[in-house]
This record gives sequence, structure tokens and C-alpha cells, in this order.
Amino acid sequence: MTLVLVKAGFWLAIILVVLYWALKVAAREDPTQPPPRSRRFRRSLTAVAGVLTVALLVEMMSFRPLYGGFFFGYLLGEPMASSTMPHIEAELGRLRSAVELYYADHEGRYPESVDELIRDKKYLDRPVGHADVFILGSNGSYARAHWHYQTNTLKNFSSREGADDSGGWGYVNDRSSPEWGTVFVNCTHPHWKRSRLTGDTDIPWNLLPEPKASSNG
Repeated sequence: MTLVLVKAGFWLAIILVVLYWALKVAAREDPTQPPPRSRRFRRSLTAVAGVLTVALLVEMMSFRPLYGGFFFGYLLGEPMASSTMPHIEAELGRLRSAVELYYADHEGRYPESVDELIRDKKYLDRPVGHADVFILGSNGSYARAHWHYQTNTLKNFSSREGADDSGGWGYVNDRSSPEWGTVFVNCTHPHWKRSRLTGDTDIPWNLLPEPKASSNG
């Protein structure tokens, strides 16, 4: 939620600056409009617009390709890392539920890949979401942060331990594996909530527990 609010505020500020200048131009053309503000006010607003423009350029050229473009998020501390978790966990639950539904419909057989679920709207009625994982550095520094940004790629693995940490989602399609049919986040770094709030630092994203009602037969 923090991620959405700060980004919305950033773009709202830009829109307001553009709107002000549009109204200023209109006021010049219409003599019935009130006179423009003082020169000091105009200079202040110009300075604000300049700062926002520079911030946007820095975000587009530097922070976006490296860390996902959340420029002002670096001022928010740990809430940035936690703000991405609800979406990831909800999407992970949706994918796992779709796999279990497929399993029930196909007499104890899991799909060969998640792509099978995407092709059938019965299992996934919308595209697979992104796994935007943000992990702080070992000393809590953003300079060493680990970020998977806008990654919704799907990869097959023989086990969750074989995750290659390239981001997106992983799926165990090896029928001989006890983890056959398991969907997971393809990130081998510690889960933020578990490592920060519970001290359970040994559980990375790719090994988050997955309760299953069905057996692999």
C-alpha cells in the first residue's frame, strides 16, 4: 500500500505543476482572469517543478533499471520491503490454488507447467502477476538491496532448492519429486517478514511452506 500511495503522490505533484502552468497561460490570454501570482511564488513553483523533473529523470535512468524505479521509497525504510509482500503472497496463493484445482480435475495429475493453466480460463482468469521481491542488504542498507522488479516469468525446476534466483515464479514439474506440483517464488533470499519480524532467517522465498490438501499419489 505504501508503494502505491507514494507513487501516486509523486505523479499527482507533477500533474498539479503542469496544471498550474496551463492555467497561467490561459490567464495571460484572458484579461478577465485575476493577475498572476508574485514573482517569488512563480520562482518557487518553478524550482519545485525543476526538482520533480530531475527526480523523474534520475528514476527513469538509474533507479528504475536497478531497483524497480521506486525513487522516493528509499526514504521510507523497511515499509518499502514489506509493502510488496501482500501482493506476492496473494498471487502465490492464487497460483497454488489453480494447480490444486487442475490436480483435482485430472485424476491426481499436476500440469506439466503453469502455462497449461494460463491457456484455460477455468484455472487462471487473468494473467500471472509480478513477483516484485525487495530484500534489504545484510546490514539493512538499500545500497546492497536485492530487487526482482516486474518479473512474472515462469520456469520449471526439479525441486525448489534448484531455484536460480532470476525472479518470477518457479514450478516443480518433476513427477519423481516429492515437491511435484509446487509453485514458488524464484528468489533464494530470505523472506522479509520472517527474517525481520520472527528472526526465522533460514526460510527464503523459494522455500516458503506450502500446505497441500491432496497427495501426489
